[in-house]
Amino acid sequence: MSSKLAIQKPYVVAKLPKPIGLKKGRYVVGEVHGGALTSKKRKRSELAVGVDGEGVNLYDIASSRLITSYALPPQGLFTCPPASLRTRVSKNRFERRTYVSTTSPQPQITLFYESTDSKQPGLFSSETYKITSSTSPVVFLGTIAAAQGSETSTEILDLIVIKENGEIECLDGNTLHRKWISPASAIERDSTTSQEEMSVEFAHLTNAYATGQGIFKDRDDVYAIFSDNSAESMESRVISEDGFNPDVLFLITKSTGSAPARNIHIITLPRKVTGFDNSNRSVRTLVTTLLQTPCKREFANNSTFSLQVSSGTLQQLSNDVVTMYEFSGSIATEVSSIQVDNALSFLRLSSTSVLISSNDVLAVYNPKYQTTITSFANSSDSADEHYSNIKLISYFPKENAAVAISENQLISIQIEGKSRAAGLLIDSIGHATHQSRPIAILEAAFGDEVGVATMGRFHAGSIKLEGSALGPKDVLEKLDSSCISNDPDTYDKYMAVRLVKGSDFDKRWAIFCLGKIFSWESSTDGAEPTLRISFYPENTFGYLLKNGYISTASVESALLSQIKSSNLDSLPRGELVKALFEMDPSVEILRALISQTYLDASELVHAVHILMDNLELFGDNAYTKQELLTNGRAIGEDTVMDDDKGEREVQDLAAQAEDDLALIEFQLGEGSGVRGETLSLALGKLYTCPTDAIVHALQTVFTSQQIVSLIYQLRFDLRGGAWTSKYVDNSDEIDEEAEMSDSSIIIISSLLHNCIDAIGAGGWISGNVRLFNGDAFEAEELVASLKNEISATLEGLEEAIFLKGMLSEVIRYGASVQKALPSDGPLTENQLKRKRSSKPMLVQIDEEERVLPMGLKASEKIALIKVGAGGELLNRSMRDVGRLKSRKVPKYSMERIEVSWG
Repeated sequence: MSSKLAIQKPYVVAKLPKPIGLKKGRYVVGEVHGGALTSKKRKRSELAVGVDGEGVNLYDIASSRLITSYALPPQGLFTCPPASLRTRVSKNRFERRTYVSTTSPQPQITLFYESTDSKQPGLFSSETYKITSSTSPVVFLGTIAAAQGSETSTEILDLIVIKENGEIECLDGNTLHRKWISPASAIERDSTTSQEEMSVEFAHLTNAYATGQGIFKDRDDVYAIFSDNSAESMESRVISEDGFNPDVLFLITKSTGSAPARNIHIITLPRKVTGFDNSNRSVRTLVTTLLQTPCKREFANNSTFSLQVSSGTLQQLSNDVVTMYEFSGSIATEVSSIQVDNALSFLRLSSTSVLISSNDVLAVYNPKYQTTITSFANSSDSADEHYSNIKLISYFPKENAAVAISENQLISIQIEGKSRAAGLLIDSIGHATHQSRPIAILEAAFGDEVGVATMGRFHAGSIKLEGSALGPKDVLEKLDSSCISNDPDTYDKYMAVRLVKGSDFDKRWAIFCLGKIFSWESSTDGAEPTLRISFYPENTFGYLLKNGYISTASVESALLSQIKSSNLDSLPRGELVKALFEMDPSVEILRALISQTYLDASELVHAVHILMDNLELFGDNAYTKQELLTNGRAIGEDTVMDDDKGEREVQDLAAQAEDDLALIEFQLGEGSGVRGETLSLALGKLYTCPTDAIVHALQTVFTSQQIVSLIYQLRFDLRGGAWTSKYVDNSDEIDEEAEMSDSSIIIISSLLHNCIDAIGAGGWISGNVRLFNGDAFEAEELVASLKNEISATLEGLEEAIFLKGMLSEVIRYGASVQKALPSDGPLTENQLKRKRSSKPMLVQIDEEERVLPMGLKASEKIALIKVGAGGELLNRSMRDVGRLKSRKVPKYSMERIEVSWG
């Protein structure tokens, strides 16, 4: 079953500057939030990227542009991701505050303030706060609304600074003056670890209402801590989304002592502050619980976390395992886990899907059923741009885009489809993440151990020389000897009696013959092994091909042991069609394979690739052509070309003309019709495959430029079939000899849709698509041409429907007349050929006679035999025949009435 999700090819949002003079420089990325001063903060489609030794840059992901940047000293190192907030003060005024934590060399917090107004010039300022309380690095920065009871009315928000040792500071959001500080002991006293061993791994800011709905599941007793102040009324202490809703901090701490463990702390911040530089004000703990590590896994020192407060779920990536926890009564319980080899990072897409990057593969998994929903392989062998070490950063549901960092590039990954609709069990069947060891291998080993025969010995491909039930031993030996001596005639002689028609043919003979015909050969130069046809008995091969026994699954069964020896689980896609094309470049055998055997989308795409390459439909390299036509001088230089260079250029142009002429002769020469028909047949078969399979196969086999070449070929077929021409046009350019069925428009339009999806929105927008001439700026012209051709095709279809409605009565009348005519028996082959080649005869008629007989019915011949009483058959009398003729309705007629005025 096809997946409801699809990962498009990543595209570059921005090139990131490299860290200046730092060998171990890194990038830290933080999300940007926005909203009005009094409204709830919402996540924006922007990211703040900190570059060690460079500064912090803000990027708009939707438009792929740089918003602004702030410079830092070259020796500055980021300790945590930056925090950025964009607030709307009025209709025309916006403020942006970006907070960063660096060591340069002293730890400090820096605020970059920027105000924009459509009526006034923009303002910019910066503030710095030196951290002197402790040397522990800052691991988290977050903004909250200004605490109640502040004396200055200019306070809008506060900045929460969390250090690795658990110390928490609160700074004024505008001046960075310290309001209060909570010692590390405030968190350590309720945990199972000591202060010296504890370190903060993860921090998340939320509010009490969201925590109660998702994590605490409406446990009102947890919030009893807020009722200590008797001055507050009972109504003000009721937590609601728009009313009393204090900030809550979610922390995960780690201890690495003799008994390593992780603790979850859900704490609330001090709510009453009367000034700056207050004494220590400890945070208050709501819940402290132990994050259990499964007994079958080792404790991981390095872990990555993701928290979804509204659903009460926590996800952890450690040791290539993504574990999902659910909070039940404030206790985190493991509900599912999924193992992905070499996992680098992950992003939560929905409750049933998670995106994981590993080496060169991006895949969406269902952690509940441990299945793969969809995947994208970014192979380094591809001609397209390769992205390595992909570190996922953030997911934007509105844009359906996941953002990641690869080397020094900020990339975006489009994820099409509804992630919530892809969590059904039916979508997970047959998509397990890890293929278990085949049961047949285990059964065979067990059978050899106890001395019994298993069912696998009687399956197809299990023919053995000893004790074979298919024939005498000497026959099998003669077949083997003829194969070794490369004597196909003798092989066909002994196989002729066994190649019977119908169901009497034993399919095990097909596997046996395929094992002799095909071979899995390794290259001497260290390249990947390939499938070859090492033995070709013509009659046997033709029988297997005609009856559909030559398929990828059959060849894989015949050569399973050889394929397994190459550390492969199955026969690679495309090897079968490549082997047949290498043996028969005239593509006659390949054509028979496509027409007689079922091939999946991947095999058909490989066949299309081979045929287009053989017809040289992929085009030449545009840059090579430029080198042939360019003399190396800049335009406008007053230089004189010498005779030698002029002769060389003329020779190059002549050679290019000869190459073009040779290409035309090749494409129109002997065998070009067979190759073209085979290509059309392969495209027609490809249309019947699932859409997702076609798109995935195109992305895997074709490069972007080759996909565009296929688009050009489909456009040529669209014009060649006169689909872009109007029915009312009297054009002589239409090829009347071109035979194309009415259903071809469905195939062409569907494959065009698949090709456009294979390139993906990212490929078209980023300009990475190299078109037929190698120019990256032809994408706009191609899209415009496609739009015009599709519009013309739709107009032609609408005209055809209109004409069909107008002529439906005439067509029905003609069909009824043909049906009423007496039959002269079946037509001969010559008569059928003459009927197909006959053209309509033009008759000169007057203007009045052009009125068509609407509603006319064909006159039927009166039967000379009638059914009498009791079902008796009687001959009709001449009187009865005359009576029936007189009762017939007269034919449709038209009379002209002229009125003259005297």
